[in-house]
Parts: sequence; C-alpha cells; structure tokens
Amino acid sequence: TDVSGASQAEAKFGLSYGSLSNIPWSNNGMGFGGNANYFSTPTDYGYMTKEVNFSAGTYQFSWAYGTQDYQPYNDGAIFSLTGNGVQQLKYLAVNGVYNGTNYPLPSGSAFSDTIVLGSYGFADWRTTTFTVDTSGTYRFSLATYNAGDMGVTTRLFVSGLSGNIAGAATISTGGAIPEPSTYGLIGLGALGLAFVARRRKQKTA
Repeated sequence: TDVSGASQAEAKFGLSYGSLSNIPWSNNGMGFGGNANYFSTPTDYGYMTKEVNFSAGTYQFSWAYGTQDYQPYNDGAIFSLTGNGVQQLKYLAVNGVYNGTNYPLPSGSAFSDTIVLGSYGFADWRTTTFTVDTSGTYRFSLATYNAGDMGVTTRLFVSGLSGNIAGAATISTGGAIPEPSTYGLIGLGALGLAFVARRRKQKTA
C-alpha cells in the first residue's frame, strides 16, 4: 500500500521521529529554481510492513531494484526493523542526483551499504543481512519512495533466493527482471510478498 510523506512512513514502520524526515539530503544547490532542498523530502512510499517473531540470530533476504525515474529525482528503497528497543534502518539503493555515482550520501549507518545508481538504474540481485540480538516480535518493513514528484514508479523485488539479471533490465518499459522462482514486488501502487527473511544457520567450531 502507499503512504504520503516521511513522517507518516516513520509512524507506519515504527521508526523514531526524524529517522526519515530529518535525513539531510542535499543536491548541492542544483535543484529546480536554484532550490538546494527541492528533493530533500520523499513525497510518498509504496511499502510492505509486517510483525514477525524472530529468534536471536542472523537473517538475510535477497533483493533487486529498478528505477523508472532519472536524476535529479532521488528515488530509492529502504529496509527497516524495529521493536524491543531496537531500530535498524538501511537505504538499499538510491538514484542519486546530478552528480550521479559521485553524489555524497548523508553520513550514518543507514547509508553504509547504499548503492547509488543514477538515472534509470538497476541493481542485480544481492543479499542484505541483519542480526537480531534478542528473541521477540519485530516490525519488518521494506519500501520504495518517490522524491521531488509522484509521477514515476520505482520497483523493489524481494526473495529468499538470489538470482541474476540476464541482459538489460527493461524496468523503464515495463519489462520483467529475471528473478528467482518466488519473489515479492514492492512499488508505488503495487505490492506482493513471497518471502520475508531467512535465518542463517550459525556454524559452530
């Protein structure tokens, strides 16, 4: 489903106030009309969020991302986990703005592994891991978002298995990214969920 604005998304995902809405985005003074902060606040989110009972351990999910939008519309995708006094937030991928892959992302752990793609970019299947220290119920959320406008869809594919993209990813023309046998699709106006997270077995000496 969809939600408007970063503040509403924070409430929906169980994130603390300012986690999304106070991200210090900047496009180095090159926004429309010279407004450096024109793209600083995402306009709407397409998301999946679910309460999940996790045992302590390390989990993983695989994802692929494709954007139909172009710079300087800094669309992107995020993952968050909240509950039991814990908050994890990761920006999985962003379009970036005028400087493309040289765009300086905001500092902080939320951007430690973020992929900057540029206009009409796509990210092949890759795996993100997260650790739960204390067993309990957590809110697991994945989302894509628009920034600066509400006109073009960005897509996030989610699966328990990683696959490969063969040849060009025709996201901009509605074609499919080749994917594992089961996957979910999160986009503004579109949502499916086939797999949330897989616990990775711990090896012992």
